Amino acid sequence: MERVLQDAASLLIKVGGIVTVILGIFEIIKGLLVLLFAHGISALLGALLPGASNIISLIPIGGTILAAIWIILGAVVAAVGFSLLRVSVPVPQPDRGKWVGILAVFLALALIFGSTSLAAALGIALLGLLLAPVAPPPPPTPTR
Repeated sequence: MERVLQDAASLLIKVGGIVTVILGIFEIIKGLLVLLFAHGISALLGALLPGASNIISLIPIGGTILAAIWIILGAVVAAVGFSLLRVSVPVPQPDRGKWVGILAVFLALALIFGSTSLAAALGIALLGLLLAPVAPPPPPTPTR
């Protein structure tokens, strides 16, 4: 029974990590598309409406800022997903506490900002982490 629980926990952590990586890569791609779209629409509007060039010149700046936010967030999410793929089951107690905290914070942020797919992926990984058995602590070293 313990082996089945360990395998199930490992599978949940890996699936959550893979989906998190995929969602992070999608966010990076979305940021790159926003960057291209903002500069393209700015050039198009600049040619069509030369009188509004002051306002139109703000479009690439806003698009670049928005794209940078998406790219950075996507990179952070993908990094968390890659790190989840390296979690070994049974999980050592200090690593388990660290990962529960990290995933809880990211899960709360995903729910606050309405990213339900990311919240589901992080929830799956968190469930796997909570179901995973804790690795026994290393034996104490003798002191002299």
